[in-house]
Amino acid sequence: MTTDLLGFQRDLAARVLDGAAGDDPGLALTIGIQRSWCRGRAAQAAMPTLMLLPPEEARALLDAHVAAGGGRASFGNTAGMAFLYWLAARLPAGSPAAAMCTVQMAAHAAAAAGTPLTEAHAAAMLRDLMGQSAAANSDSR
Repeated sequence: MTTDLLGFQRDLAARVLDGAAGDDPGLALTIGIQRSWCRGRAAQAAMPTLMLLPPEEARALLDAHVAAGGGRASFGNTAGMAFLYWLAARLPAGSPAAAMCTVQMAAHAAAAAGTPLTEAHAAAMLRDLMGQSAAANSDSR
């Protein structure tokens, strides 16, 4: 066991991040709260995309993301972008959810750059994505 405060805090942080509460109910509660916040940040960032998925699939994706360490970024836009990129790699290409995820990534990137996504730009992106989706569906027939 470490005797200095910094060593104790590092050890405690590692246990929280690893989810290793052992028999410590206080630490188990802390881990549960941390995961809840991670899950909430990710869900908030991708709500329109997640709403296009069956609820069980959306929950499973959120749980897998958090279990992989996602959602820990303190800044909403950073956590949101990370989840959207993670999610985009797991959604079927050409699906409505994949198209919405792409639009959300563009909106987050525009906000981070200080240039909000306009309604006209979003509509043009959606038309383009829906055209790509229609083309992908006709190619698969």
